[in-house]
Amino acid sequence: MPTNLKKYFVLYFISFLPFFVDAQTPILERPISIKVSDEKIAEVLELIAKQGNFSFSYNSEIIDINSRIDLLVVNKPVREVLNRIFKGTISFKTRNQYIILQKNEQPSVAKSFVMTGYVLDKLTDKPLGKVSIYDRRSLVSAISNQYGFYRIKLSASQLPIRLTVSRPDYEQQSILIKLPQDFYQDIELIPLKKDNNFVAPIEDNSIEHKDSLSNIRIPLEILPINTPKVPEFPDITDESIFPTSPLFDSTLYESRWDKFKKRLGRVFVSRSQRINAQNVNDSLSRDFQLSVLPFLGTNRLLSGSITNKYSVNVLMGYSGGVSKLEIGGLLNGVRR
Repeated sequence: MPTNLKKYFVLYFISFLPFFVDAQTPILERPISIKVSDEKIAEVLELIAKQGNFSFSYNSEIIDINSRIDLLVVNKPVREVLNRIFKGTISFKTRNQYIILQKNEQPSVAKSFVMTGYVLDKLTDKPLGKVSIYDRRSLVSAISNQYGFYRIKLSASQLPIRLTVSRPDYEQQSILIKLPQDFYQDIELIPLKKDNNFVAPIEDNSIEHKDSLSNIRIPLEILPINTPKVPEFPDITDESIFPTSPLFDSTLYESRWDKFKKRLGRVFVSRSQRINAQNVNDSLSRDFQLSVLPFLGTNRLLSGSITNKYSVNVLMGYSGGVSKLEIGGLLNGVRR
């Protein structure tokens, strides 16, 4: 390929790279930076759509497009920017390269409501994925995705609800909810401080220090020489005399068993359950659990962190621990 043609090809690829990146990132997660003052909402939406490389679809009757707003956001996802603009009055969904805006109508008597938002590192403002958000009482839980976004559906009959937010290496946080209405809330987690108490030794290379060391005499000790005794009869524990078959080697058997358990766990234990088991350190307990499969039971997606007194599993079960009795049709999985 000629050199000039190669240069044109590279320039062509670079020019289309931003569009390729945008296509890989979901519309609502594309970062937006906007600074406007006393600007019409219609103009702001146009700026957002242009910067995010997508289009809006909405009925002008449900949105006052002539109302003016002030807005300052830097590298925030489109979802968060829209929530700041409409403050929960407008819902949105995506279809192809469109965001469809709709009026968010709350029922007069809500049986359930939804809490959404992003989980962020408080020091760096970076989104945190694989964070567990759960209710200890109802065992309802959610996990933030790779962009830090979470969505958890809660029952109004359980109010007031205290949610726990947990992830290793971060301080656990709790959120109290009193009203049965959909709302948006970002959660900031504080990283745990790591102990750095190690003090490196100071090397003393001074002449005085070297002279003091040269005057120290280390006495020589004569160490006794122990001559090994030859046993009259061969030691039956010596594998060189009675080699153990690899088939029955206990260490090999354990490693194969561990591999088998990991493979089985990845098939039958859901990814959310495995993440929650790592994140949740609370001592959750229930008297009884009933499950058909590890991901289908009364312990829900927190099963790997719950200790039950009694556990009945139709086919397979999975729990943090069982203190009294467990009955299973095929296989029982217990973390602890």
